[in-house]
Amino acid sequence: MAISLPPDFLDNLLCELGLLLVYILLTVAIIVADLLGVDSGDIRDARDDLECVA
Repeated sequence: MAISLPPDFLDNLLCELGLLLVYILLTVAIIVADLLGVDSGDIRDARDDLECVA
């Protein structure tokens, strides 16, 4: 019995993995900015606005 995947499965998977990677990198940037005493408000806004556009 073969398993069939939806036609856009790979595109959606790559989009979600890329989104996760960017989210993690922005979170690290927020931590570093906070450690250095820099305002991280803009970085937080960018992280909170992330979404997959597909």
